[in-house]
Amino acid sequence: MRLPAVLLLLVTAATSAHAEPRIVGGEVVTSPAEAPWTVALTTESGYQFCGGALLAPEQVATAAHCVKDREPASIKVVGGRLNLNEPTGATTTGRSYRLAEGYVTPSRGKDVALLTLADPLPQATLPLAESTVHMPGTVGTVYGWGRQAETDPNKSPLLHKAYVPIWPDQQCAATYARYDAEAMFCAGYPDGGIDACVDDSGGPFVVDGRLAGVVSWGIGCARPNAPGVYTRVTTYLKPN
Repeated sequence: MRLPAVLLLLVTAATSAHAEPRIVGGEVVTSPAEAPWTVALTTESGYQFCGGALLAPEQVATAAHCVKDREPASIKVVGGRLNLNEPTGATTTGRSYRLAEGYVTPSRGKDVALLTLADPLPQATLPLAESTVHMPGTVGTVYGWGRQAETDPNKSPLLHKAYVPIWPDQQCAATYARYDAEAMFCAGYPDGGIDACVDDSGGPFVVDGRLAGVVSWGIGCARPNAPGVYTRVTTYLKPN
């Protein structure tokens, strides 16, 4: 069992914000053993609005914009369920969460939160990556239950994944005026076609079996020369 992570420079959130737009061109995850630490965040009625990664039995890393201003107990957390329409896996709710200090909006960075659960989940946990994983050209895997096309409001209940390469910071900065290399990294393809999308926010970006980022923001979904932007979690999360 992994030790809980420590979120540096935190503020405690008092108490709903909507997940901002942000898997297109991916494939279905068919084995529960591949990504047991991927969790879905849903409303009490069961609508999936974000994702997250289980760092410890009672702790989920997700995007700050996924939980900010939501009552923790209103966030239902589903683990061990590839198909959200099936009653497999385990569920619990949030007990509390903490945001990175100074978080305002995803495009300004610091878009990460630790969500503490009311009850532990039995699934395997995901270790944190080292800062050296964010090398240009490194291919990571992003997971989520979000839309599979920018203009399609329908979603699949099946967990999807996509493989996307990390871009050089200079190229990300030339694409996005507010890009902050300390807080973010971007990944995608110049021609587009493969990307995270609406309701994938907070989902894990995994490199070599470790959490390197969470889905944060971008312009549309899978557009040419518009890579997805991910929170560089190694800036904010450190293992105990």
